[in-house]
Amino acid sequence: MVANGVAWIGYGVALWLVARGTMPDVALSLPVATGAWIASYVLGFLSPLPGGIGVREGILFVLLRPEIGAGEAAALASVSRIVITLTEVVAVAPFLLSSPEAARRVPPA
Repeated sequence: MVANGVAWIGYGVALWLVARGTMPDVALSLPVATGAWIASYVLGFLSPLPGGIGVREGILFVLLRPEIGAGEAAALASVSRIVITLTEVVAVAPFLLSSPEAARRVPPA
């Protein structure tokens, strides 16, 4: 639970940094970004949809809209999904690109 808590806070900080990097004029506070991320992650996880797609973005939108406005909240929720998807693809790419045949060609140590 502690590791998940640290990860969720890290993702909240990442959402805050994405907001600052993509929309420098938007004043999103770190506590709101972190709380919105945690709520959207948990509800997306509980969703029956793969990866909580749509649910997580909807929750982010609803929670961020009062602080940063509707357009900015929608944009940040969308950018967040793209960033998370890209980081997951990059992290798994080496495993997807390796094949069982390549693993068998490696000589034993």
